[in-house]
Amino acid sequence: MEFCEMRWYARRMTNDQPHVRRALPTTFGILTLGSVGVLFLCDAAPQFFPSNAHALLATLPLVMITLTFIVYEAARRATRLEWAKTAILAFAFLFWAANQLCTDPRLAMSFNDIAIAGFVIDVFLVIIGWSHRAARLADDCDDIVPT
Repeated sequence: MEFCEMRWYARRMTNDQPHVRRALPTTFGILTLGSVGVLFLCDAAPQFFPSNAHALLATLPLVMITLTFIVYEAARRATRLEWAKTAILAFAFLFWAANQLCTDPRLAMSFNDIAIAGFVIDVFLVIIGWSHRAARLADDCDDIVPT
């Protein structure tokens, strides 16, 4: 199956059941927002949490939003180019999460620097329209395969 046919089929599947495709990422997203709420609660009332809970609670939303975004991209059947950009963002979030848990200051600094690089690269790619090239390529397929 060539690229344009695959995109047509993926778009057709996505349009057939959009609510089903959004349900899992939306559920993950709601749980992630809940974890942010627990983090803020820990900040507002630290006496109700163990003294070492903040690092774990700060890591949880970072890991969860990474998983949520991966599930979202899978549900919308992202292109290879979009997956590459997703991987950059996922690694940035995971290194930021590792930074939260790391007790070695030098290693934590390295994790933080890697996260910063990932976020900077991700935003730069958005600015130059890198991820939109995949969408344009998919739109070019509309002329070849009927939707």
